[in-house]
Amino acid sequence: MDICSNKILLTNVHDSGKCKMLHSGKTTVTMKGDLKGYGTVLYHPTGIANILSLKIVKKEFRVTYDSVADNILNVHESETSK
Repeated sequence: MDICSNKILLTNVHDSGKCKMLHSGKTTVTMKGDLKGYGTVLYHPTGIANILSLKIVKKEFRVTYDSVADNILNVHESETSK
């Protein structure tokens, strides 16, 4: 699941009409928004982080990880990316 707590990163924030229960606690999320260059994500204004699911990200983008050089995940945009 993709979730964002920073409204500045989103456009078209709206009530989704559905409730999503996050399994790592007792949080209900009912809002969604569009993350530029990515797509629709859940919006949780009192959340503590912006989290993109690697499983979902790698469906659209190439993802690499180098634990020696950078110790970060790199998401590569392509000409066909959103």
